[in-house]
Amino acid sequence: MNQQEQQMVELLGANRDAVNKSFMLESATGVASAALIWTLAERRATVDAMHANHEILKSKTNVLSTERSTGKLALLSRMALSGDGATYLAEVRRIFAKIMEGKMFGTAARLGAAIAIVNGTSTPDEADRLLARTNAIFERMEENHPLITNDRDLTSAVIVALSDRDDDELLADAEECYELLGKGYKLTDGRQTMAHILAVSPAAPAEKVARVKELRDALRAQVPRLGWTSSQEYAVLAMLALDDRPAAELAANVSELYGQVKELKGFGTLSLPSGIRLLCAAAISMHVHRGTGSVEAITDAIALAVAQAIIDWIIYTSIIIAN
Repeated sequence: MNQQEQQMVELLGANRDAVNKSFMLESATGVASAALIWTLAERRATVDAMHANHEILKSKTNVLSTERSTGKLALLSRMALSGDGATYLAEVRRIFAKIMEGKMFGTAARLGAAIAIVNGTSTPDEADRLLARTNAIFERMEENHPLITNDRDLTSAVIVALSDRDDDELLADAEECYELLGKGYKLTDGRQTMAHILAVSPAAPAEKVARVKELRDALRAQVPRLGWTSSQEYAVLAMLALDDRPAAELAANVSELYGQVKELKGFGTLSLPSGIRLLCAAAISMHVHRGTGSVEAITDAIALAVAQAIIDWIIYTSIIIAN
């Protein structure tokens, strides 16, 4: 672990402590998620800004709204980091409202998809185009796998839609990855998420699936406590597969970071699901080494947007489980 990684781990711990002290009634998963968002921005959590944005959030939403009940700290962190929380929230709520058209109840997964769309675009017009492509891809996902596709797959559709590859090519690639992943992965919905993340890479499906297996085996050997029983762990595994550092080197780096993260207050076995700890380790590793291990033919902008969307997917699905 290099000096920058050590500094990032220390910053993660400091951010967790700052957020937890100011939002003591929030879940450990919500606090850790907010800490990770601030850490990947290479910023110390500004809790005063989070509280100021909390007032904005309360003024624009009711007490039972999805925005205030699930993933609130992650949303407040994004608002604070945007520099204009009111405008950021308005855009998230605009996209969320479009996602909610024809639906009765909001969910954390739908909110996570709206946030991923806003984070992956820079203008309302771009967000509308990304949403339209996301909806079209999601409809095809439902057609291909009607029994397992649900709200949690909306952000998977955003991840696919962020790619500059053709829709038909992307979905054919994802289906082949899904079939190839069929042996050795316990969760069917986890397989689907992995397949859609892997589809972003232009590498051959067999090559990508082989790399996932190589990474999983290497991580299994070094972090035996990882159960590989959650779709969050599988999503992180697919995210790591988009990094083309040698599997043994990457796994060793992530394993060491995982151990360091686990030692932080609030990140232990009794506090968090393993998927969040693995996400923190993987996200820090990929952040520090960005540009040195990106998949060929994925632009830096797309790679960053995809990574942020994966993080949002894991955060909001983990919050569902934690609550």
